[in-house]
Order: sequence, then C-alpha cells, then structure tokens
Amino acid sequence: MDFSTLAKLRRHLSIKHHIPGRLRLRFSKSVLADPAALAVIKAPPAKPKAVFRADLNLMAQSVTIEYDAQVIPPDLLNELLGAPDDMASANALETLHQLLYAA
Repeated sequence: MDFSTLAKLRRHLSIKHHIPGRLRLRFSKSVLADPAALAVIKAPPAKPKAVFRADLNLMAQSVTIEYDAQVIPPDLLNELLGAPDDMASANALETLHQLLYAA
C-alpha cells in the first residue's frame, strides 16, 4: 500500500486505531464503487521500504499497515488521512514522498 493510493481513497477511509508503527483503517462500502480502489485490490501497488506490511481484511472492512515510525512520522499519516481538503492532503503526501524517496 503506497501513500498516494491512501490519499486518493481517503474519503472512503477512517482511522480506526493508530499507534506509532501500526495504523488500522476502516473503509466504507462506497470504496467498492471507486475504480481506483478496485484497481488496488486487483494489483496492489509496491510498498515503500518503510512499510513492513499492509493487510486487507474485506470481512472486517479494514486495512492494517505496519510501518517504521522512525521514518514515517505518525502525525503526518494522521494529517494525510484526516486532511480537510485535497490541498492539505496533497501537502502531506508531498512531505511523505520527500521523506521516503529523496536521496
């Protein structure tokens, strides 16, 4: 699960539980009507190295992501997913990409 995908699907997601290094998201059934979400289910994107696991549980309507909290600030994930608008989400996503992919 990459963070660009989470940003695109954030309107279908809510944070169920979050401790540094482990994030559980709940997704609404509306995600199943979103073409971007269906593409992710069919062909999951590559994870950044700082993401150890991403488990999808369709029955529980949740996604659990385990990540390196030393590399990915937990508050930045909260900002990405809880952003009030697309611009704020894009800013958080840009910061994440700089942390993960800047050499």
